[in-house]
Parts: sequence; C-alpha cells; structure tokens
Amino acid sequence: MANKEKKSDWFVEELHDNYKLMVSVSSLIYQSKTNYQNVKIFQNESLGKVLVLDEVIQLTEADEVNYHEMMVHVPLFSVNIPKKILIIGGADGGILREVLKHPVDTVTLVDIDGEVINICKKYLPSISKNSFNDSRVKVIIEDGVNFISKSSEKFNVIIVDSTDPFGPGEVLFSNDFYNKISNSLAAEGIAIFQGGVPFLQEKQFKKMNNNLKEAFSLHGFYFVTVPTYSGGSMAIGWGSNYLDLNDLDNSIIENKIIKSSLDLKYYNLSMHTSSFGISENLRKITQRKK
Repeated sequence: MANKEKKSDWFVEELHDNYKLMVSVSSLIYQSKTNYQNVKIFQNESLGKVLVLDEVIQLTEADEVNYHEMMVHVPLFSVNIPKKILIIGGADGGILREVLKHPVDTVTLVDIDGEVINICKKYLPSISKNSFNDSRVKVIIEDGVNFISKSSEKFNVIIVDSTDPFGPGEVLFSNDFYNKISNSLAAEGIAIFQGGVPFLQEKQFKKMNNNLKEAFSLHGFYFVTVPTYSGGSMAIGWGSNYLDLNDLDNSIIENKIIKSSLDLKYYNLSMHTSSFGISENLRKITQRKK
C-alpha cells in the first residue's frame, strides 16, 4: 500500500510555536511579492485553491464560506438598518460577496494592498464572484487606520477582516484603532473583528477582549469552525454601543433569514444562536477586569 504522505511538495505553515500545519501542493498557481507582503496561491487536491500571505494560509476554496458567512450574516441579520457597510481588509472579496447578498445601500472596502485585490480577482475569482464590479461598492486603497482616523462617515456595520497581528495587519489590533472604529459606528451600529483561534492564540484573544471592553459599551465573542484554521474554533469579536448580540430576539432573526431567501452553505439560525456558546476558560477571560 502506497504511503500517501509521500508528496512531491508540501506547504508548511509555522504561525504558532511548537505547532505546524502541512498542506500538500498539487501545483503552484501564483507567487509574487507586493509592496507589503508575499503572496502565494496553490492548488490542493482536497481544499481547492489556497491563498497564502506571508507564509500564513488566509483561505481555501473548501472552507472559506464558513468564515465569510459568519463574519457577515451574524451582524447584518442582527442590526435594524444594515444599509451602510465598511469593510477593512478583505482583499480577496469573500466578505464583500456575502455583504452584497443583503439590501445594502453602500459598501466601502478599504485595504492597504491593492495588488492583492487584483491578484485575487484574477487567480481566485470563485471568492469574490465579481463583487468588486457591483455599483454599490467603493474600493479605497489605503491603510485602514489612516482611513478611519480621518473619516467622518458613520457606518451601520464595520467588519475588520484582518490578517494575523503582524506585518501590515498589526496596526488593526491596537487599542487606538478600536476606539476609532467605535466612534465611526452609527447610533445602532456594530463592529466585527477576526479574533484568531483562542486555543493557540490566547494572548491575542485576551488583548482583543481588553480592546473591545475599553472601546465599546457592549462587547463579546461568537465562534466559527474553519478546518483550515487549525487548533479549534475561531473567535469573532464584536463591539457595539447599543446592540447586545447576546440578548436578541431569535424569532426576529429567524424571520429575517426566511424572508431573505439567501442561498447559504454554513450560516443558518441554528449556527447563529449556537455560535455564542463560550467555553468556561474563555468566559472567565472575558469577565476579568484586566
């Protein structure tokens, strides 16, 4: 019997200390370096196309929908008026694709690396599905912190689809940035943040919890399982100065979901409500004063 591990090429992700993720490379589709980061796209027999930035997997075609649907539909089905949306990051277009399934008026996408947007449009069209061509979309190539610092606009939903807290994404995890996001929310708005995998990134989880607590009147986390982001469930942080996602009428959300008739693969009412379950060790972290 053949040893299936004898692949000609493997991509090895070393994001975490003492823990590696290995994914076989069937073929290399694209590789380059932008002004900000290294970009690689390769094919895997099980996962489809895989997007890598600075040697860290960002998404695969097989399970990106889990992350993108939960980042978008939980907040957009929760707010009363999801009309004006801001996405910071999200160069691959997955968040944008899901936002545009809702009757939004405008979507502003701000990303520091315009080259990655163009690369993903060309080599990963299955992710954005031409979302960048929608007339409701405005793309701004700029550092997210700079944009939010000088913008006077107010948004109903702000989604921060960041990379991990190093390189160009590091500034998106600062306390100052969270305060500016809070000030940019409309009166009943909500902000959503990628929170990493707490089992392997507990320090990041603690820092995000403290930032959320200081910047917003209400905050918390919900969780999503994305197999490629190994190490357990991924945390998604949320902050609002009006809306408590832990105390919403599920029947109202259910009616919105039914009325929308969206074609979804991961998100539904059951996933929405169950995603707010939190393990005891993480609950204790969220309740600490510091």
